[in-house]
Amino acid sequence: MRAFVTGGTGLIGRHVVDALLAGGWEVWALVRDPARAADLAARGVRIVPGDVTRPDFVHDLAGVDVLFHHAAWFEVGVRDYQAMYDVNVAGTVNVLSLARQENVPRIVVTSTAGLFPSSRARPATGTAAPSPHPDDPHAVTKLPTHEGAVKAMHSRDLVDRRSQDNTEIIASSPEQFAAFINAELARWSKVIREAGLGAE
Repeated sequence: MRAFVTGGTGLIGRHVVDALLAGGWEVWALVRDPARAADLAARGVRIVPGDVTRPDFVHDLAGVDVLFHHAAWFEVGVRDYQAMYDVNVAGTVNVLSLARQENVPRIVVTSTAGLFPSSRARPATGTAAPSPHPDDPHAVTKLPTHEGAVKAMHSRDLVDRRSQDNTEIIASSPEQFAAFINAELARWSKVIREAGLGAE
């Protein structure tokens, strides 16, 4: 089973890579700076130097069973909003477009909790609609990303599982998110094997 992870050296991506390796997956990671991924390469990860804003890695997606798109630009006190937009919005469009060209069967796109109105008394759930007018610059760029991913999902005739069983996903840390990903990997590995979509 092969996974391709964008943002493999990032806050979330690195934990996802760890979870994939622990699950016995073959992992390819798109990274801007290969030097930051030396430890991943030493653990058997295939490092793909590249950038989501320059989509020239389409052939590296050939044969991928699951694409995890975690590359993103986040900073407190935004100094370069255009760069954030280029990575978070245009970069996601690029990744989804390449995945479509290579017929990647499963795609996981990371959004942000900042899109979903929430409070301690009423936390957001998996069926929550994103706020149409987020006030955080990062969330502003994640809104079209989220909407674009949902649109791409429906254009591939996929079903949004959240809307069917009211799934609620709460992950307050990268470690909890990695635990969730581990559980999902086990589930999807079984589904993919039974459907004959990927090799062991």
